[in-house]
Amino acid sequence: MTLKFLGSTWPRLVDEVKGAIATAASEAAVFRSALTEVGVFASPARTRVIWAGLADPEKRFAAIAGRLDELLEDFFVPEKRELTPHLTLARINPPRDIREFAPELLDLPVSSHEFPVDSLVLYQSHLSPRGATYEALHRFPLGGG
Repeated sequence: MTLKFLGSTWPRLVDEVKGAIATAASEAAVFRSALTEVGVFASPARTRVIWAGLADPEKRFAAIAGRLDELLEDFFVPEKRELTPHLTLARINPPRDIREFAPELLDLPVSSHEFPVDSLVLYQSHLSPRGATYEALHRFPLGGG
């Protein structure tokens, strides 16, 4: 679940980013989530991403993302779109109409056991022609635990 995408980041800002994440994590309590449904971005006709939704009735993911935006606004542009808590399942490039190849996925309900959301992780992405790989740089427990 991506709460804040930073893009290219100057090495001199890494400590600022770590500090902001540590603050946001320490201010947030552990909570629980579960998978809810399958959806797509941007639209069924121009599907770029297939995702699985995450339950968040109290908008806890959005609260943490908003706090990160506040803490990092001097260095990164705050997100204007409303957060849709999700896990990315697939990226489609170029975009295609999902109804042509997997119409049964649209709004497909899925479920899982609840699981704890107990930390934030700072990742670095490494881009290559085969796609991105992700390296976890640091884990920040929620609630300062």
